[in-house]
Amino acid sequence: NIHPVTGHESSASQPCPPTNPFSTSAVRPGALAYQFPPGDSVEKFLGRLRDHQWWGEIIGPHGSGKSTLIESLLPGLREAGREVRQFTLTSGQRRLPSDACDWSAWNDHTQVVVDGVEQLGWWQWRRLKRTCRARGCGLMITAHASFGLPTVLTSDTSLERTQQLVATLLSAAAADQPTNAEVAEAFCRHEGNVREVFFDLYDRYEQQRRG
Repeated sequence: NIHPVTGHESSASQPCPPTNPFSTSAVRPGALAYQFPPGDSVEKFLGRLRDHQWWGEIIGPHGSGKSTLIESLLPGLREAGREVRQFTLTSGQRRLPSDACDWSAWNDHTQVVVDGVEQLGWWQWRRLKRTCRARGCGLMITAHASFGLPTVLTSDTSLERTQQLVATLLSAAAADQPTNAEVAEAFCRHEGNVREVFFDLYDRYEQQRRG
């Protein structure tokens, strides 16, 4: 279509630029499935959590997939009859959101999930544990180090699994894909932080598209 004033081709017929395969919408928790190590699975994880009366912690460093694992577990928790109350804490958030303080409806079917529990103040953490025990709730947390709950999974990364994730994100038609060596270099430079690897690959894709 030609614009009647400018004489230029209208934007309606302009091709849309390709979507960056490493954009936030593609790599956010829930968009990608958690890559379990060989021999492990959602079902086995939930079995371990059930064996501990639905109490457990997921331990791992930054960018090792803890939040992604949480999202991968939610359907299985609900299928098991758990009523999930999920909270994701950000840096400096010392207490749960105000809507979490209405604990009157929590019971033995409630599964409290706190992603980033190390953000909580000591008193808030103690109060949460005491409330969950008193009401018979399950409690599952993620943290960088142990908080004294049964450790049901230690989340880590490997170059092989990172390369598999990159391959999943890239379509066969994607131009100038990063090589395994480039992925390996980013993985080593960021000390296994897969989230930072994706940030690097996002920037690389944008630079090459503009260039």
